[in-house]
Amino acid sequence: MVTIATTVRIPRNLHERYDQLAQVTGRTRNYLMAAALDLYAAREGWQIEQTHAALAKLENGTLETVDLEDMIAEDLSTGELAQEDLDEAYRRYGLSS
Repeated sequence: MVTIATTVRIPRNLHERYDQLAQVTGRTRNYLMAAALDLYAAREGWQIEQTHAALAKLENGTLETVDLEDMIAEDLSTGELAQEDLDEAYRRYGLSS
């Protein structure tokens, strides 16, 4: 794989964390940073692709939706959600039930 050099300014404590990780893992700091950047780019790329796909479905009317009230009722009936927790969420976020 062809690589290129680039410069990134990071906080000193992050640099120290990478030095510690490099020492413990036996990898270079460069390897660890490149791996972290690769994971970040893959995750962000996936999220952007999924967002674009969902927006396209929304625009052409094929986006499957779920009714919130139905979902809450199902979660309450299966015990996945407790009424007390739902009430607390409504209070915390200033919502009305």
